[in-house]
Amino acid sequence: MLGQSTLAAGALLCLFAQSAVAVDKTRDPDKIAKLSTVASQLDRQALLPSDSDWLFDFNAQQPFYNFAPGGVVNMNAATFPAAKGNGLTLAMLNLGP
Repeated sequence: MLGQSTLAAGALLCLFAQSAVAVDKTRDPDKIAKLSTVASQLDRQALLPSDSDWLFDFNAQQPFYNFAPGGVVNMNAATFPAAKGNGLTLAMLNLGP
């Protein structure tokens, strides 16, 4: 019985996962392309020389940062070039009233 309920839950999860849509737009495609081809972390740091290249401000991500009705802000390779190639993704969820 437990196996059947696990299978049913997995099937439902697959149905819902197919309807998920990514809304993140690539902010700097040229920089992302260059970061994809660098040979070392030293080369990567040369492409991201300023402190602002390594800082992601979740609060500044409009229109996704809101509390009415709520929203999700993603920090990933599309929205934050320094995350490219590091396997790093963060999300901040705001729940409305």
